[in-house]
Amino acid sequence: MMDSWFYRYILNSTWFLWTVTVLIIALNFLSPILVWLVMAGKMDKLKLRKKSKTTASGSRGGG
Repeated sequence: MMDSWFYRYILNSTWFLWTVTVLIIALNFLSPILVWLVMAGKMDKLKLRKKSKTTASGSRGGG
C-alpha cells in the first residue's frame, strides 16, 4: 500500500493534505452557522404553523 502510485503521488502530496486540512477547518468554522440557519428556518416554519392553527381554530367557532 505504501509503495502504490496513488499513495505516493496523490494521498501523500502536499496539495492534497493542505486541501483536506483547509476543508476540515472551514467546516469547523461554518458548521455552527449552517446549523443556526437550518434551525432558524425550522423555527420560522413552526411559528407560522402555530399561527395558522390558532387563526383557523378561532374562525371556526364564530358562527
